[in-house]
Amino acid sequence: MGGDRVERWMNLFGKGGLQRVVSKTAIKVYGHRKLECLTGFLDESPTRSKWCAVTAKHIIIIQFRNYTLYAGKGESEYKALYDDENVMVVGGWKGFGKPTTTEIIDFFNFKVREEQILEFNS
Repeated sequence: MGGDRVERWMNLFGKGGLQRVVSKTAIKVYGHRKLECLTGFLDESPTRSKWCAVTAKHIIIIQFRNYTLYAGKGESEYKALYDDENVMVVGGWKGFGKPTTTEIIDFFNFKVREEQILEFNS
């Protein structure tokens, strides 16, 4: 197994990328929305990132930690991060690396204009 063929070997185990672990209706609680702004805080670590999506009524916080995707929704950032009723595991990451902002938009089926997307690397 050569190092340059890692992607080929990963395909033996199925499709890589974001995999949902809940039903589509559970993802619709957070996704399928028109966003006013999407901000991504991309960490240098391969196992951490955070996105903050702002709609007209709610703030949706999406966190990627240790190959698991968490989503929370609330009227404030605190509720979106820490309220037990609103935060749940919605997916996992299969493969190397971490999801990009484009993959997050596609996974949650967000509608957002390109000029409303911000990314910060730390």
